[in-house]
Order: sequence, then C-alpha cells, then structure tokens
Amino acid sequence: MASISDFYPYVMPAVQGCPTGIVNMAIKNAIVDFCDKTLMWRYTFAPMDIVDGQSSYEFTSPDDAAISKPLYVSVNGNQLYGTNEDDLDILYSGWREATSNSPVMYYMDYNSNLILVPTPSENQDGSLILQVALRPSFDAVEFEDWLLEDWGEVIGHGALMRLHAMPGKVWADTNTVQYHRAKFREGVSRAKSRTMKSFGRQTKSVQPRQFWE
Repeated sequence: MASISDFYPYVMPAVQGCPTGIVNMAIKNAIVDFCDKTLMWRYTFAPMDIVDGQSSYEFTSPDDAAISKPLYVSVNGNQLYGTNEDDLDILYSGWREATSNSPVMYYMDYNSNLILVPTPSENQDGSLILQVALRPSFDAVEFEDWLLEDWGEVIGHGALMRLHAMPGKVWADTNTVQYHRAKFREGVSRAKSRTMKSFGRQTKSVQPRQFWE
C-alpha cells in the first residue's frame, strides 16, 4: 500500500513553503476526485442474503475505502436497474409499499445502504450481488499501490491544480493552474478509457414500466 508521502515527489518541489497538512489534503482530494471520475477502483462484495420484508442492505467497505458508486447489482443472477428516489416518486406511485419476490431496481441512500425496489417478499440465501467503485475514505492513511505506480503523476497534477489556485499563499501560482487542470483531465480521460476496455459493463437505466403486481 502507498502512503500520502509517496506522492510528495510529484507535488512538493512545486509548492515550497506549503504546510504538510495542506499538501496532504490536496493529494487526498485529488485521489478521491480521480477515483470518482474514473471508477477504476472496483470491488465486489461477498454474496448477501435477502430477507423477507427488508429493503435496505448495509455493506461494509474495505479498510481505508468508501463506496463511490454502485456499478452492478443482481438478485439471483438478474441484473437490477439503477434509479433514485426522485425518479421513483415521479414514475411509480406507491413504490415504497410495493413488495415482490423479484426486486428489479435499486438505489443507494446517503448512508451508502443499498435499497431494493420493490421490497423483497421472501428470504433468499446468498442471492444479492453488489459491485461498486471505491474511493479513499475520509480518514484513509493508505492507498492502493496502482494509484501511485500508474497514476501518481496525474494525481500530482490534481493536487497542484488545487494548491496553486490558493489566493495569497506563497506557494500559489495562478499561471499554472490551467496547465495542471488540463493534465489532470487528460489523465482522467486515459484512465476512463482503460477502465472501459477492461470492464466494458454498462449499467441498466430506468425503464418506465410497472414492476410489481
């Protein structure tokens, strides 16, 4: 695993006089931003049991990680559609009370709990599969090695983009902000392209149809 200090060579020489704590925060924010935009860091949880009458399911992320976005959800091998509460309220009145032995939709709430829609109406052992994109947690102290080895320079640009934009600081350099932003975006684009080639899975979108009896 890599530490924050492992990213220093990409950042420190260009921000002389910047406190270490501020540098650390800029690097971590750049890593989080990179992970959120590229969805490269993926993780599949162990199959979970579905419980009759329970719509919400809590998944514990690996150490130093938090869920960025659900990528794939299935029940008994059937892929579910991703949605959100607002769309459900518009398209399907009564969805909160609906039940079915075959949920067809899901969304993730603000606590990163997975909500199945309709609410399951029977127990199903090991039938719920969830794959997510991860990002570093707020209190992360270690990071995946590949973030440093493959994308350390890109993340460095993301950190410098933030640090050089701080007004009135001795390490600020507004003339280079656009340069670092462009290099960071270029790296994110390359990473997203690699991700698509490696995984190639598309998430289902919501279809306007009745999904319970």
